[in-house]
Amino acid sequence: MVELEPWVIVTGKPPETSIATWQVAGGQDCSLAIFSSEANAAAYAEEYCPPSANVLQLSERKLIQLFVTCYEQGTRFAALDPDGTNARQMFVLRDVLAAARAALKNSQEQS
Repeated sequence: MVELEPWVIVTGKPPETSIATWQVAGGQDCSLAIFSSEANAAAYAEEYCPPSANVLQLSERKLIQLFVTCYEQGTRFAALDPDGTNARQMFVLRDVLAAARAALKNSQEQS
């Protein structure tokens, strides 16, 4: 299995920080916008985010924390490399978090 180490776009400073989202045209639900490369994230930020936006690659732990926070706030999906109309792939955050939990449990059992 290939591990994705996505980039995210952050605006603002704590506690007013926000993460870039993406919405399917005509859809109601927003997805967390994640990117396979810094260049893809920067292009999206330039097109759709305020000039103060920062492109970051989070550690695995911080990324999982971000996914948990987004899920707890009602975001159910993450969109990989979105643009104005499409995303390369959609991830169900519940499934991503379940896989992370299983991997953690597995690594603890092998220790």
